[in-house]
Amino acid sequence: MTTRKVQLLTKLGYDHLNHVQTLSHDDAVTLFAQHALGANNFDSHPVLKQYGEGIVKKCDGLPLALSVLGRLLRTKTEEEEWKELLNSEIWRLRKGDEIVPALRLSYNDLSACLKQLFAYFSLFPKNYVFNKELLILLWMAEGFLNPSSSTKSMERLGLEYLEELLSRSLLQHAPNDKSSFVMHDLLNDLATSVAGEFFSRLDIEMVPDVRKEALEKYRHMSFVCDEYIAYPKFDPFKTAKRLRTFLSLNGKDSFEKFYLSSKILVDLLPELPMLRVLSLGNSCISEVPETIGSLKHLRYLNLSQNPITHLPESVGNLYNLQTLLLSGCSDLIELPNNFSKLKNLRHLGIYGTPLLNKLPLWIGQLKSLQTLTKIIVGGDNDLPITKIKDLTDFDGWIHIKGLTKSKWQCMHKRQTYCKRGLN
Repeated sequence: MTTRKVQLLTKLGYDHLNHVQTLSHDDAVTLFAQHALGANNFDSHPVLKQYGEGIVKKCDGLPLALSVLGRLLRTKTEEEEWKELLNSEIWRLRKGDEIVPALRLSYNDLSACLKQLFAYFSLFPKNYVFNKELLILLWMAEGFLNPSSSTKSMERLGLEYLEELLSRSLLQHAPNDKSSFVMHDLLNDLATSVAGEFFSRLDIEMVPDVRKEALEKYRHMSFVCDEYIAYPKFDPFKTAKRLRTFLSLNGKDSFEKFYLSSKILVDLLPELPMLRVLSLGNSCISEVPETIGSLKHLRYLNLSQNPITHLPESVGNLYNLQTLLLSGCSDLIELPNNFSKLKNLRHLGIYGTPLLNKLPLWIGQLKSLQTLTKIIVGGDNDLPITKIKDLTDFDGWIHIKGLTKSKWQCMHKRQTYCKRGLN
C-alpha cells in the first residue's frame, strides 16, 4: 500500500514504514512491467518494450502512476494501444496542473458507469477508510447500479464494479481487512477534479458568499462532523431542491459523539424532497420528526448509534426505501407496524438494539429483504421461526436471538433453512 500520509498508515496498523521517493529507472520499469505484464521486464514482449519504457519515463518515477498505468495496460496487448497511450495529448498538460497526467489517462479509460462511481469518491475526505458493503449500498441508493441481467442483483453488480476499481489500483485494500479500503490522496484529488459542479464537500468548498445558482446545481453533498453541527452552516442548502445526497461522515475519531441541530431535521430536510441518501449516524438524535415520511424518493436511511426509542409511523410511507440502518440504537424499543409497506426494503440493520425484544409479523412480507441483522424468536408475541422461510430472496446474514426458548415443532424444516444459509 502506498500513500503520502504517514498518519493513515499508522491508523491502519502498519508498523514498519518504507519512505519511498521517486524510483530509479530500472526499479520503475520493473514495477510497471509487473503490473502491466505480470513479469519483471519486457523480455517476453519485445514489441511493447519501446512504448513501455517511454511510458515509464513520462511517469517520472512516481510509484502510483506506474502502478495505475500498468494495471490499465494489463488488458491491452496490441502494440497500437500502447503506442496510443504513449502519445496521448494528456501528457502535454501544463505543468501547473495538480493532477498527475498518468492518473487522468487511467480515469479516461474507465467506462461511463465506472467514471460515475469514481467521481462519487469526491464526497469523502482524504485518508477516509471505506467499508465495502456500505459503499455498495450508497451506490445502489443513488441509482448507479442497474444490472443488465435479471439474474444479477444490484449488490452483486456493485461488488464487481468495486473489484474492477481495485484491480486498476484506483483503490487499495486496508491491511488485514478485506472489507475496507482506502484511496490514495492523489486519486482523491482526481476524483474531486472530475466530479464537477454536482458534488459538494463542505469541508473544502463551502464559503459564506456561495451563489444561489451554484447551490441549485448540487446533487450530492457530504460533510465531516464537528462536535456540534450547527444549522446556519446548512441553511443555504434550502435552495438545493435537487439534492439527492445528505451524507454525514465521522471525523478522525469514529467513536466520538456529535450533536446535530434539530433544526436540520425539522426545517431543512423537508425542503429537500429529492433526497435518496440520508445518513445521520452517531448524531445524538433522540427524536425523528414525522416529516421524514415526506421524502418519497429516499432509498438509504442511516440513523445508527442514535438515542432514539422509536421511529414515526410516517417512515412506512418511504416505499422506495432499500436500506434502513438502526444498528447501535441502544434505546430503540419497537418498530412501526406499518413497515410492511416497505416492499423495496433490502437491508435492515438492527444489530446492537438490546431493548428491541420483539419484531412485528410483517417481516415475512418484505419479499425483497436480503439482510436482517437480528430476529427474536421465543417468548410472548414472538416471531414464528417459520416466517423466515418467506424471505425468498434472502442472500445476506441473519442473527437469531432466543432459539433456546423456541418450540421447534417444525424441526423437519430445518434442512430448508440450512440450505438458504439461515441456520
